[in-house]
Amino acid sequence: MISDEYITNESSEYYGAWASNYETELELIEYWQGIMNTALAAYCVYVAISGIYYSYLASGTSTTIYSAEYVNVANQVDDLTTTMTVRPSSTNGVMLGTDYAGTTWYGLADQVGMTCFYSPNYNSYIVQYGDDLMQMSNYNFILQEKALGRTFYFSHDPMIYVQNPALAPKFYNELEWLRQEYGITQFSVSNFFKSETTNYWQFIP
Repeated sequence: MISDEYITNESSEYYGAWASNYETELELIEYWQGIMNTALAAYCVYVAISGIYYSYLASGTSTTIYSAEYVNVANQVDDLTTTMTVRPSSTNGVMLGTDYAGTTWYGLADQVGMTCFYSPNYNSYIVQYGDDLMQMSNYNFILQEKALGRTFYFSHDPMIYVQNPALAPKFYNELEWLRQEYGITQFSVSNFFKSETTNYWQFIP
């Protein structure tokens, strides 16, 4: 969502949950969703996010989810989600999107007073924590906002990015997370509404 770079095969991002292999990515998310459905909501979010990353760290070892490294990852995701959440108390909805043609999701969110996932220090956080951790925080943000019953909006036409994921991979990830969380098999134009009086789209589950 923050930038529109391509994810390169075998890059440092490849081992993470947000690799270019979307099929594998979605299988991981679905696996952790199964865990979420059998536990308390707040604890589920904590386990699901950190667990996706930690499953790679613990692969082939006897390390458990109670290790200090696991807890550290989960705590970092939780802290980053809080840091990156702008206007968490807004009742106007949540703005998602990308940065294109002079429009940004966070700029539009400022105009209409919506919650969004953004920080001007994002690139510094990437260097400090890594892109995978930032993407987990983005996923965590969406899960939390959905749990609060918030309405989601988009700064750019979602169907363009559903049909062309490479245009903005991180925005596409957000759309995929929403699709799965709401049990939608495949997005269609009926899932996105733009009124004549707004310059943004509303998500219709």
